[in-house]
Amino acid sequence: ENSWTSSEDARDYCINICSDSDLQYSESSAGNLFSVSCKRANGDVPRILVIGGIHGNEQLSVYITLKMIEQAAEESGFGDGVEIVFYPVMNPHGLDSNERYTKNGVDLNRNFPFTWQYTDVSGAAPLSEIESQVIAAEADRAYSLLISFHTGAFCISTLWDYAGTLNSGGTPQTYTFDEF
Repeated sequence: ENSWTSSEDARDYCINICSDSDLQYSESSAGNLFSVSCKRANGDVPRILVIGGIHGNEQLSVYITLKMIEQAAEESGFGDGVEIVFYPVMNPHGLDSNERYTKNGVDLNRNFPFTWQYTDVSGAAPLSEIESQVIAAEADRAYSLLISFHTGAFCISTLWDYAGTLNSGGTPQTYTFDEF
């Protein structure tokens, strides 16, 4: 249950799960990142990208992603008809040091080209961090859905819609439990 407390523990956990299942473990050539893939369909199918641990001090997001990987390994019907790619620890330095930022002091959420503006934590330029480059490269693979888990450190916060397109107005304070 504590496999989410360090990036190395999470890596070992994923390697073990993949060795006993049909899931595929893969390491990125840069950034000390790794992923787990679940494809239980043939041909061109919808893809889902699941990301945990963008903010290292949000350990529960790593744990939730690892539990999804575990579920995919244990339940033969999990992910039928789609391809799912999991990145459980997108910010290994942040997780290992229990801080929000990368080793360069960058908040990965502020490092993407969309509405990028220079601040102390946004990075020197859009996609200046290897972690955000990996996410951008994955996003180029035409995913149907991207799920990025964020939590209030040790508790689950709420579903958030940045565009504010939901009937409730798009702010977490206005969602009912049923909507969530």
